[in-house]
Amino acid sequence: MKSMDIREYESTIEVSLSGSIDLPSIKDFTETFDRLCANESKNIELDLSEVSYIDSTGMSLLLKLFKHQKQLGLQFAISRVSDRVASLISLCSLSETLRQ
Repeated sequence: MKSMDIREYESTIEVSLSGSIDLPSIKDFTETFDRLCANESKNIELDLSEVSYIDSTGMSLLLKLFKHQKQLGLQFAISRVSDRVASLISLCSLSETLRQ
């Protein structure tokens, strides 16, 4: 992952990512989201427009975040997805789940 920009609003945390979400970058990504998930009162929205690739490790983390937010009664959504990543998400049949 090249960069992560986090903006916090009253009810939502928006996170813009760039680069790849894959095994080599998953540690930084996980540590950041563990901190974000500690705030159990805000929705999370990911902007993936600058993400060029996501592997199964990254997909697994997205699902983990989705489930965590859902258990708390909060929203988790991805937006502005690059074409390549959108294709991968669709291939895994996760389009409807992650774009709620």
